Amino acid sequence: MKMQKTDSMRCATALRCLPVRTRAMALAKGVAHFFHALRGVAFLALTSLLIGTQATAAELCIWKSGTYGEVAVTTEGACRVEDKRAWGTYLTLGKFNSWEACTFNFSVPVKNLSIRTYVLDCDPAIGCEKMAVSVNGNHYPFTAAEVTTPISDLSATEFRALAPVKIDADGNLEGADLATSFGRGASAWALISRTSVSSVTLSHEPLYGQPNGSDNLVCFFVENLPVPPLALKKEASAAPWVVGQPASYTLTLTNSSGTATTSEMVVTDNVPSSLTIGDLPPWCSRAAQAVSCLVPAGLTSSVSFVIPVTPLPSAVPSVTNTATVSRGGDAMCNDMGACTSTVTTPVVPTPPPVITSTKTVSASPLGVGAPNQFYAVLVTVANGTTTAPISVMDTLPPGVTLRGAPTLVAGTTTGVLSGCPTSGSNTTNCSVAAGIAPGTFEIRIPVNVAASAVGPNGGTNTVNLSGGGDAACTTAPGQACDATTPPTRVVPQATLKLEKMADASEFLVGLPASYTLKLSSTNAGMTTANTVITDTFPVSLTIGKLPSGCSRVGQVVTCTVPAGMATSASFVIPVTPLAAAMPRVINAATAVGGRGPRVQRCRSMREHDNHTGCWDAHPGIQVFEAPPIDCRGAGAALPGRRRCGFCSDHSAARARGRLAQGHHTGWTARAGRDQYHGCPERLFPRRLRGRPLQRGCGCHAR
Repeated sequence: MKMQKTDSMRCATALRCLPVRTRAMALAKGVAHFFHALRGVAFLALTSLLIGTQATAAELCIWKSGTYGEVAVTTEGACRVEDKRAWGTYLTLGKFNSWEACTFNFSVPVKNLSIRTYVLDCDPAIGCEKMAVSVNGNHYPFTAAEVTTPISDLSATEFRALAPVKIDADGNLEGADLATSFGRGASAWALISRTSVSSVTLSHEPLYGQPNGSDNLVCFFVENLPVPPLALKKEASAAPWVVGQPASYTLTLTNSSGTATTSEMVVTDNVPSSLTIGDLPPWCSRAAQAVSCLVPAGLTSSVSFVIPVTPLPSAVPSVTNTATVSRGGDAMCNDMGACTSTVTTPVVPTPPPVITSTKTVSASPLGVGAPNQFYAVLVTVANGTTTAPISVMDTLPPGVTLRGAPTLVAGTTTGVLSGCPTSGSNTTNCSVAAGIAPGTFEIRIPVNVAASAVGPNGGTNTVNLSGGGDAACTTAPGQACDATTPPTRVVPQATLKLEKMADASEFLVGLPASYTLKLSSTNAGMTTANTVITDTFPVSLTIGKLPSGCSRVGQVVTCTVPAGMATSASFVIPVTPLAAAMPRVINAATAVGGRGPRVQRCRSMREHDNHTGCWDAHPGIQVFEAPPIDCRGAGAALPGRRRCGFCSDHSAARARGRLAQGHHTGWTARAGRDQYHGCPERLFPRRLRGRPLQRGCGCHAR
């Protein structure tokens, strides 16, 4: 391009033209596109040497309106869509195949203006788009000397905008045909050779197809920009770090002046490959081992990011790491000086694990034929992660066999259990894979128990663990990683007996009474299933409040004894006789269950004197009517009346107890070997002994 003299002078001043840039590249020892590749402050420093620019001047790259030093920027048009990325925030134009333009107006004319555009597409399968630029209201045609393409910066890498743009016949930036290696589109850094720019307009134009827009920045030079002094500090969590154990770096960026930063900052940390990177905090992202954290403009104090890492064996004996930060408006903050921080952290190998265990049993005693019985081995891994499999060898007691494969139940840590048999009398080939972090987990060994195991120690058992990287955990018995259950008795299946008892030998109409249902194991055995007791009460008995474990439907009461009963279980059923119960009430209870698949039936009946099996020998309960009349006085000799019989100390005491309960106010009784006087014989049959006395009657000495 042939340039006028004035343009050449401006070109030399701004270091834009090819001859001048060639000399600059020589000074930079052959670094290609020296000024284009250097980011804002480096460009400023060299420019300051050549043209005497003040040290407070800086290049700013913006995407929205705002006040930047002495320059107030306003926008108009399609300027609202922002795209926040790891390396900055960008103005998006042309999204969803639209023709969009945004104009930036500067309150003070600026110089050294440039446009950075990313992800310009031109692919027959997708569509094609271009970027046209106007300066001070007039179209600006770019020349090849003003355009660096593609851009060699981290933003282009993140966007995968690695293809070169085309400069069309009108000087516009047009997307290039994509090759597979180019990624997602083209990028360009286009310099505007004007020393005074009052406005610049970016126009995104779709050419054909369905292109999806571009991300853009407008960069310019600002004089007398307040310089916020920035400093970066990198700290490591408590040392020494241990291989395989989580650790972290904390990156703290501080602005000590209180003057807000004028542009975004990017904290960069290239984490060594000897560290595994964990989940990053908000505003941080990673590409392989490169971590970047974006700090928005406007920082007035400090901001911190915690980067979680885990050392690998290759990190021993130490790991050194450096973080840097750039931008923000500080001319000295360009990945150097106070804006870089290095820390070296000692790293030690993983200490060998220490493995211990304890062993328990699901129930003690164990029951022959009982379901869901198992041994539980609680394994504790301390000090470090296991480096080898843990072998689990358990030879079960005679009469005890596997009821399926052992399983691993996670606790504060977990692992993978494999190779375990599903049947037999031992756990040969059962092991837990290496790599278990410190903590606890359980190995559950399900078992069946046969009658041959019955005995005081029939269920006592020891497990032998070995391996895991613990030198003290071998196949030898009696080590800390081995465990034995407490002495565990095995009992047979229960032989059941059901008894039904009344609280008194006779009932009185209207007075509360009760039955007791008692289920017992007669052979010290244990039930292996629930036992259900059913008692159908006559309608002549009113049923009271039932105890826990019992329910009723009408006059049918059901009580359930859970599996595992080894002695006895009782239920007290409250009843109150009605008049219809006289002269005798009879009812029976039955029990079913207690032996899993085998059903045992027991019956108890308050009626028969002879019985077999679960029958309870006891006569029926006699029921009497409570006396309805009063005698005129204790001991009075009334016509047609005769003695009513004798009362003992026991009967007198029961009478006083009934009085205390308020059943019949005014009754009296006296202790001793006394007899009744003054009451009709029909009110006191012989079986009235042990019952309260009628009002006006008393026990008197003969």
